[in-house]
Amino acid sequence: MVCDINAIEICLHNQLPVLIGIRLLKQNFQRNGGYLQVPADLDDPLIKKTGIHGIMIVGYNRKIQYFICRNSYGENWGYHGYFYLPYEYLTHPCLIDDIGGLWSILKIIPRTNALPTVRRLVLS
Repeated sequence: MVCDINAIEICLHNQLPVLIGIRLLKQNFQRNGGYLQVPADLDDPLIKKTGIHGIMIVGYNRKIQYFICRNSYGENWGYHGYFYLPYEYLTHPCLIDDIGGLWSILKIIPRTNALPTVRRLVLS
């Protein structure tokens, strides 16, 4: 799977965040002030052994070819909890979740009745 960069930009332009799973190598995301880089060696066997990490793409800069992403590691990670993902990263099938695909929430429909209890949510 190769991501459709244009489709992601369209979602973001319409204020629809995009969820995706990517492979993050520790040496790539623990430095660089929030700028994730494409690994130099895409044939590195460590890449395939690295688990998938879910991220939310919330913005983009077409001029410099980077997406703005939100991470779940908290505000002390990257740039206040955000990081910059180069468009090129999503063009390498070995770096993205080829099974889960891309997801976006198109519409949230408010519930008209009472919300389920926490117990019901956990057991469902």
